[in-house]
Order: sequence, then C-alpha cells, then structure tokens
Amino acid sequence: MHRAILLVAFLISLGLPHTLSFKDVGLGLMRVPQVQRLISRNLAPTLRRGNAPGRSAVSMMDTDQSTISREEALKADFGAAQGLGMILGEKLTKTTAAGEPLSPPDMEALKALLSHMDGARGFYVTTLTMPEFDHAFPSKGVSESLKAAVVESSTSPKLLAMNLAMSTAMIHAHTENGSEEFEAGSTLTQGRTKAVISSVLGDMPQLQVELRALLAAASGEKGTDEALHEEYTKFLERWGYGEAQRRQIAEQIAGVLKVL
Repeated sequence: MHRAILLVAFLISLGLPHTLSFKDVGLGLMRVPQVQRLISRNLAPTLRRGNAPGRSAVSMMDTDQSTISREEALKADFGAAQGLGMILGEKLTKTTAAGEPLSPPDMEALKALLSHMDGARGFYVTTLTMPEFDHAFPSKGVSESLKAAVVESSTSPKLLAMNLAMSTAMIHAHTENGSEEFEAGSTLTQGRTKAVISSVLGDMPQLQVELRALLAAASGEKGTDEALHEEYTKFLERWGYGEAQRRQIAEQIAGVLKVL
C-alpha cells in the first residue's frame, strides 16, 4: 500500500476530491497520514473488490476469467478504472511472462481505458506502483501490448511527464527523511514511468513536447510553448519543489530525451 502513495496523490490530484485540497497534500513534502487516508478511501476498497459498475468481486487470482468490455472501460470513472487497471495489469504480467500479447478483447479494453483521463489515471495508479506487475516491465522495458496501447493514448503524455517529475521529487524527499520503504516505492514508480516513456517516446511527438516544456520549467528557462510553460511552472510551484528537486527532475527528463 505504501508503494502507491506517490502516484495516488498525483493522479487523484488531477480530479482531487472536494474534501482534500492541494494545500492539504502539498509537498513540503506530503503529510503521510493524510495521503494514507486518501489511499484508504480511494484505492484500497477498489483493490480489494474491483469497483467497476456492475462487476462482482475480482481478486488477483481470478483475472483470467475476468473479461472487460470496451464499453465498460470507456465508461469507467476513476474508482472503477483502478479495478480494471488491476485486472489488465495482471493480464499484462501473465501474457508478457509467457511471451504472448494480450488477447484482442483485452487489448481493446486497455486502449479504451487509456483513451480518457479517468481511465488512464486509474490504470497507471495500479500498473506503475504494484510490485506484482514486474513481469509487465521486462529488462527495464515494457510489454509490447502496453507499448502499443500507450502510443494510441492521447491522455498519456501529460500524465507520464508529470509522474516522472513527481516520482523523482518524492525519491529526493524520502531520501532526505530517511524513509527507505517509501523511497523504494517511488523508485519503482520512477523506473516504470521511465521505461514506458523510453519505449514510446519516438512514436509520440506530444510526449516529447510535454517533456521539453517541463524540462524548461524545471531548469528555469523559457519554454517554446508559452501555455505549457506556464502550466508546468505552476505545477512545480504548486507542489513546492525546491531547487534540488527541480534539478533532479530536469536531469531525469534530459536523460530520457537522449534516446531521440
């Protein structure tokens, strides 16, 4: 559960509940008890029983028998998308370990889930944070099925760019605080995010644009896209990232852009 703190805090923040504001979870860093309550309320119930509308309880052990329709994935809200993301993450893990692609129905469901913001947020909350899905990220890469779905996702560029920044900043914060377990969770999320970015970057021009805008903002430089520059400048300010965190964010982004 602790390993999900970073990504849950960020992805939920894009649709932050009215009961919690950026001030409440603002980086200084985040007050962990509040984030744990956030996870308890929004993530844990879904991971235990699968929160998709009309779906019965789904566990990690019976995902082979769980079929997700394209329509279900398209309609999923953030809570339901976490349950669907868990099912698809398990399927990706099993098929990748076996050297096989996702089945056509599962591939359609994954693409549909990644086609809208709630779906993508819910999918990444589970897939990028859960150690059980290691086989979906072979040799620091990603499964071919996941790569193909992400490339077609218009919601992924911004989510991936911001998540790389946040996981990097959280590694720094947890190191400073001596929180080894939290640091390991953030490192896992950062590594998987970088793996996804590196695998799709050449095929996603918008991801390149987002990363360069964030790099400029983190480096204190003027970006070429004024609107994105303002957005990412406010993003960094909102989360209270200091000079050291911004420098590390810039270094990580510059590193993934080297593959171009």
